[in-house]
Amino acid sequence: MELQPADVARWLDISTSTVRVWSREFSDYLSDSAVGGDGKHRVYSTDDVQRMAFIRSLRKAGNSTADIRETLAKLAADGWEHLPPLPPAPPDVETGPPIPETVVKTQLAAREQVLLKEIGLKDTQIFDLSDRLQAEQDAHNETRAALADTREQLGEAHGKLSILPTYRTMLIAAAVVAAVLLAAVLFLALSGGA
Repeated sequence: MELQPADVARWLDISTSTVRVWSREFSDYLSDSAVGGDGKHRVYSTDDVQRMAFIRSLRKAGNSTADIRETLAKLAADGWEHLPPLPPAPPDVETGPPIPETVVKTQLAAREQVLLKEIGLKDTQIFDLSDRLQAEQDAHNETRAALADTREQLGEAHGKLSILPTYRTMLIAAAVVAAVLLAAVLFLALSGGA
């Protein structure tokens, strides 16, 4: 059975913040899933709830945190055999059949393996996308270089084309001068011959 902090709080008639504090203070005596941390959500087994119920009774009796840890260490050394029974769950807490801590650990380990595989796949996808991005950037840079070359060639061609009107004007002027000279030669030839 997997219980959330709010379930444990209702079961033991304590606040959820107390559940979280005890999960940190007495983490050595609770399941790994109950400790949480590193972005993991806390999930409690019935063993965790039984131990927290005992912690609650020791707190109500006025025991300090150090005294409670010492008592829990002794119980853990005896395999939790002398731990008082778990109080019945209130009707609003779904208990279902208890899930042994080893099953919870096995399920968490299996889930961790699935997540590690997913991370591996995502890493591969990131690597492939990085390669594709690099190839696209290289192609983009080649296109930019070709575009710069084309612009330079167009600039040179434009410079050559800008000279053409000047050549045209010079050709027209040369043709006019040649026509005038031809007319003068013809005039002289016709006037001298008459």
